[in-house]
Amino acid sequence: MYSKKIDWRLIFSLCLLFSTFLAEAQTPILHAHNDYEHKNPLFDALSKGFHSVEADVHLLGGRLLVAHDTPVEPFIDFEKVYLIPLQDRVLGNAGFVYADQVNTFFLLIDVKTDA
Repeated sequence: MYSKKIDWRLIFSLCLLFSTFLAEAQTPILHAHNDYEHKNPLFDALSKGFHSVEADVHLLGGRLLVAHDTPVEPFIDFEKVYLIPLQDRVLGNAGFVYADQVNTFFLLIDVKTDA
């Protein structure tokens, strides 16, 4: 019968080291869906460090409007509420949405109308 002595101190040390790497790597990824239903679309999510925001967009009368279903007044203009503020942040933060230049940000666009 083959017998090998196990060094439990080594195994414990490796597990501890591995769990430290996992703890550092597990930063929560936050996503805002229907963000435009908040009082301050986009800025509420950005102020909380969200990594992505989703906007449901409808083409209506030549304008891109944000709404989950058919847009109703008061209309939320996609360019005004999302694109211009994001452009201003990127220009002010050396090409990044977040000043720390570490967090990646995604703007997800769900096109609701036919092309």
